[in-house]
Amino acid sequence: MTPEKQLKVFEAGRLVFTHVLASTGAIEIGRQRRDDPPPYHIGTAPGGARVVIAALEDTSVSRQHARVAFDAPGAVSLGNTSSNAEVRVQDGPLLGPGQTFTASLPVVFAVGSRVVRIEAATRDDGLASLGRPTMAPGQPVSGPKRFRDLLGSSRDDRQRDELVGWLRATMDVFQSAASSPDFLKRAAQSAASIVGLDVAAVLRWSPDGWRVATAHFATGQANPDSWAPSHRMLERSRIEKSTFRYQPGQSPFGGEATQEDVIAMVAAPILDAEGRVVGALYGEKRGAAEDAEAGPDIPELEAMLVELLASGVAAGLARMEQEKAAVAARVKFEQFFTPELARQLEGDPNLLAGRDAEVTIVFADIRSYSSIAEKIGPTQSLAWTYDVMGTLSDCVLAEDGVLVDYQGDQVMAMWGAPAVQPDHAQRAYRAAVAMLRALPELSQRWEGQIGHATRLGIGVNTGLARVGNVGSRHKFKYGPQGNTVNLASRVQGAARPLGADLLLSETTAAKLPRELPRRRLCEVRVNNISRPVTLYEAPCEATPAWRDLAGRHEAALEDCAAGDLRSAIARLGQLLAEFPDDLPALRLLSRVVDALQSPDPRFDPVWELGSK
Repeated sequence: MTPEKQLKVFEAGRLVFTHVLASTGAIEIGRQRRDDPPPYHIGTAPGGARVVIAALEDTSVSRQHARVAFDAPGAVSLGNTSSNAEVRVQDGPLLGPGQTFTASLPVVFAVGSRVVRIEAATRDDGLASLGRPTMAPGQPVSGPKRFRDLLGSSRDDRQRDELVGWLRATMDVFQSAASSPDFLKRAAQSAASIVGLDVAAVLRWSPDGWRVATAHFATGQANPDSWAPSHRMLERSRIEKSTFRYQPGQSPFGGEATQEDVIAMVAAPILDAEGRVVGALYGEKRGAAEDAEAGPDIPELEAMLVELLASGVAAGLARMEQEKAAVAARVKFEQFFTPELARQLEGDPNLLAGRDAEVTIVFADIRSYSSIAEKIGPTQSLAWTYDVMGTLSDCVLAEDGVLVDYQGDQVMAMWGAPAVQPDHAQRAYRAAVAMLRALPELSQRWEGQIGHATRLGIGVNTGLARVGNVGSRHKFKYGPQGNTVNLASRVQGAARPLGADLLLSETTAAKLPRELPRRRLCEVRVNNISRPVTLYEAPCEATPAWRDLAGRHEAALEDCAAGDLRSAIARLGQLLAEFPDDLPALRLLSRVVDALQSPDPRFDPVWELGSK
């Protein structure tokens, strides 16, 4: 193992910062940059660590003032990396900008008004471990039931009452960790109360260093504005993942300097579910120097209680992470699913696993979008699209559908996955009809601004698809893939040439109960799909007149199938005389007339659309 080094920073002869350096990487020393946390702070730099020892406004220290590299065991290379400042080495030269100096440890040098000392770390530092690693949240604990044994063996009622009081205070921390947002503050207060600490703090750790999350100070014991914990003790606790206590009589700062009035300390690591150190519960007892001679002020039992409280903090932080992940998941899910389904997916994410499922897919496209958007400009176009897509999405969610995607002027929705919906075709049908019924209100809001009524072309298809995350590891998108999706898109594309607003494929129509109205229009062969598909039109409102129209149109199709094209022409002519705006009947009449006038007067029931 690489020998550890210890960095210490002094101001006006008082130790203000210590840090254990566990690697051989270089150290950059300087003042705070605009995006740095305030001093004292350990961050990262190319090739190693960066130590911020001065605030942004302290120009006596350069942003990159000095660089220390460990070239060989017990030796360092010290360089002045500033552009106009000096580095004064104790018992060594005065380094100007760009100059370097090689020395043996320990090395002491001045950076502005501060003195930096780097030395080999020593284990003879008065820090005593509990002798076992701290357990991560959820990890089973083995070993003797020390509190139970202690409580059972005690003959002193006062001692038992005191221990029960400790446990009650500890339980309060665990209960607040499960539900209260101020559990960190409660943990610090409980540590101070149970162990009799003058300073108790919860600190968070990240690669940038230690940060105080909350601290409790007994009256008159320390100045909160200038107080700093023992970074050496925190680093020992972090590196070894164990609770440490400082035994009076030896300095926690390597025998060189001691924080004023500190006579005992304790630090218990806070671990996440993976066993990584994410913080520490830290405490100090303060008093006159002669108080330290009385014996260990933080005995093992009290250190164990601090460790237990740290476990409560770890449980609370784990809860916060779980809640954060749950909120992120719900936000992600609710972009696509109804709130109810999003909650189901939170509880059972396996519902999103890739699988084959029978689904019904809807594509809804805004008609004449490009020409309208060109005319009204991007600002109004965006507002109009936002309103239309919002309305269509409401129709999807009202039938518990999945919003798969928005593609410019088109929305794609799905039913039948991830939750199983036996009536997925009916839900899709009702949602598509609801979209048509919403058009008059949309047109009323926008026709004066865009100069056109808002119209849609909608296609619906049912079939087997592979459903799952069809996005990437960078962006989640739940949806279907396969021929069923392609055909649904082609069905939507066929709506305009057939003169219909809402088309259903034959597989969707077969899934619907007979009472849901639709009329058969024709067989088509769409682009890139070889098998012909029969298409049906669904009306916005199935009035008696529409039902009469649908019946007569079906009779004309039967005439064509029987080869009686003249009867079909006559029937369609009468129909159009009563319903002159019925474009599907007009399209069929045009095809029958073309067939009758061709050299081979046979009617081909399959219409080759030839494009998307």
